[in-house]
Amino acid sequence: MLLSIEMNYTIAVFSYNHHQNLLPYCLKSIKKNCIGYNKIVVVWDDYVRERSVDFDAIKQQTGVNFDVVLHTEILDWPDKIGQWGWIKQQLAKLLCYRYINDQRTFVIDSDLVVLKDPALFENGKTVVRYHSNQPIPEDYKFFMKKYLGISEFSSQTWVGSSAVLEHDVLVHIDKLCISNTGFDLVQCVDYMLNNKQPGDFPFSEFEIYGHVCNQHYPDRFIFKDRNWTYPQEEQNDCISIAWADNHATDLEQRYANLWK
Repeated sequence: MLLSIEMNYTIAVFSYNHHQNLLPYCLKSIKKNCIGYNKIVVVWDDYVRERSVDFDAIKQQTGVNFDVVLHTEILDWPDKIGQWGWIKQQLAKLLCYRYINDQRTFVIDSDLVVLKDPALFENGKTVVRYHSNQPIPEDYKFFMKKYLGISEFSSQTWVGSSAVLEHDVLVHIDKLCISNTGFDLVQCVDYMLNNKQPGDFPFSEFEIYGHVCNQHYPDRFIFKDRNWTYPQEEQNDCISIAWADNHATDLEQRYANLWK
């Protein structure tokens, strides 16, 4: 039995100018298929330059009300992190406990659409998802071992499309960094970037979160295989979240069912 309604949470949609055209479809799919949330927050990357977006028009277009949090409102970002937009976005997710009042936040990127209830909770527990068919990239292991003191790794990756992040676990992640290095998570990432850690994918918010949940809170969460799919993959009954096709010539027609 799914108990999503009984679990208070906020939905945070992370977006920027390149995915601005997909944001309305993500929002509409959330309104249609997600239940029990308190509010929606759009977390917008405004760091590098001013990015013109009419949020009032999007609200009118979708019929979805939401708050807006700008990246520059979250933190005075170190320069090196500011240059890596996708790393800054990952950190903005792991810092959501600083700007969202609920004790848990469902984080999702705006280039995703929710096809049906994503089953975020089960039997009063938050579901944490892994990808059973994919190993963990070695770069991710390097970061977790060096900065968080994690030495044992899962056989599968925890990287996915979205996740419910419980805020006390996020605080725990920050404390792990401090206890192992003397620096908080943002400072660790900044140090890593400035010292040119090898690899194209130096760290992952979902990989860190999944490992901490699995190792430190094994009885608190429900661990399940992924419920999301890439656009090129065949969908099945287990799939409730999919990446949107940013290259579709007619988004309105492709995602018309989201507007019903």
